[in-house]
Amino acid sequence: MVFNITPAMLIMIVMADIIFGDYPLPFPHPVVLIGRLIDILENWFYPHQRQDEKSEVIAGTILVLIVCLLTFLLTLVIIKTAYMVWSPLGFLVVIFLGYTALASTGLAREAIKVLKLLEKEGKEEARKALSMIVGRDTSELDGEEILKAVVETVAENISDAVIAPLFFLLIGGVPLAMTYKAVNTMDSMIGYRNDRYGNFGRVAARLDDLANFIPARLSGLLIIIAGWMLGYDPGSGWQIMKRYHHVHKSPNSGYPEAAMAGILGIELGGPGIYFGKMVDKGIIGESLTPIHGSQVKEAVKVLYVCTVLMTGMGLWLLW
Repeated sequence: MVFNITPAMLIMIVMADIIFGDYPLPFPHPVVLIGRLIDILENWFYPHQRQDEKSEVIAGTILVLIVCLLTFLLTLVIIKTAYMVWSPLGFLVVIFLGYTALASTGLAREAIKVLKLLEKEGKEEARKALSMIVGRDTSELDGEEILKAVVETVAENISDAVIAPLFFLLIGGVPLAMTYKAVNTMDSMIGYRNDRYGNFGRVAARLDDLANFIPARLSGLLIIIAGWMLGYDPGSGWQIMKRYHHVHKSPNSGYPEAAMAGILGIELGGPGIYFGKMVDKGIIGESLTPIHGSQVKEAVKVLYVCTVLMTGMGLWLLW
C-alpha cells in the first residue's frame, strides 16, 4: 500500500484538497519543511566564495540528491511505520500526505482573493496579495497586468499544483508525489538563471523541467477539454497552444499558459520584473477581448474541471 493508490484513496485525497484547501493544522506543512531543508543545505553547500562553474554545479547536484532521497525515504518510512502501528492509521497518513501534495482549492482561493481586492480595495492591496503567489515584482502592475498575472499563475499551477502531483501519485504513490513536490520546491527556490543560482541551481531546474515534461503537456490538453466543457472553442485553444507554447522561456509552462490564453481569447506573458531585472517572457496568445475580472473566475472554473478530469483518468487507470 506504500506505492499503490487505491480508487478510494484517490477520491479521498482529491476531496480533501477540494474541501479543506488551505492547510488546517498547526504544525508546518510538509512542503514548508522541505523548503527549510533546502535552506539549510544551501547554507551548507553554496560556496561562500565564487568558484568555477563545475564546482558550483556539483554542489547544487549534491543538494538535489539529498533533498530527493530524504523526501522519498522519510515519506516511505512514515507510511510504513503508520501501517505497522495500525492499518487504518496508515490509510489516513496516505490520505493526509497525498492531500498536502495538491493545491487546487488553495490556488483558487488566492486567485479569487486577488480579484476581490482589486475590485473592492484597489490596486495596492491586490498587488500585495498577488506578490504571495507569483515570483515577479508586482509593485508597479496596473489592473490589467494584475489580472493577466493571476490567470498566468492559475494556468501554470494547474500543471505544477494539480496535474503533476496526481500524475506522480498514480505512478509511484505518495512517496513519489512528495518527491515531485521537493523537486518543484527546489526549482522555485534555487532554479533561477541569475548570478547566484545559474550554476548552483542548474540541476534543480533541469530536473524540474524533466519531471514536468509529461504533466505540462497533459495539462495543456486538459485545459482545452475543460474549456470545451465550459463552452469555449477547443480548436482555438489547440491552435494557440501549438503556435505559442514555445514562446515561454520554460520548456513546459508555455503549454498550459498558451492553452488557457487560447480558450479565453486573451494575451498572456509579456515583460515583467523578476529579482530586480526586466524579463520579457514573450506574448502568448492573441487578444480577442480585453482581459477582465470574469476571466479570472473562468480560469478557476477550468482549474476545477481539470482536477476532476485528471481524477477521472486516474480512477479509470486504477480500476
